[in-house]
Amino acid sequence: MGEVHCRDPRSGIIYVYSSESYVDPETNTRKTRRKLIGKLDENGNVVPTKGTPGRNKKRAVDKKTASDSDLDAVIKELTELYEQRLKAQLDRITSLENTIRELTREKKNLVDSMDRVLAKYRTD
Repeated sequence: MGEVHCRDPRSGIIYVYSSESYVDPETNTRKTRRKLIGKLDENGNVVPTKGTPGRNKKRAVDKKTASDSDLDAVIKELTELYEQRLKAQLDRITSLENTIRELTREKKNLVDSMDRVLAKYRTD
């Protein structure tokens, strides 16, 4: 068994693999097994990795393992959450509509007052 150093051209990181040669009995050819050991740091020391190259993939929910009751509970919880958010948004919209009505009324009163003042000075 030997060590093989391979540089990733995208990142420039040097990965270290253990390499083992063997003869495949079916095809009677030489083949190689490699296993990731780690990567080299700036001092040339091997830093162990998890054993798999590349990014960690996000685990997807396995539909076969999730039971219908679990899915129903999740759906119910999400539905309640969205209903709460929707109610909060509707309450905010109602509040803003009331504020708009009050400001419109106040604007009308100010315009009427300004018209009265201007009318008084125009007649003089």
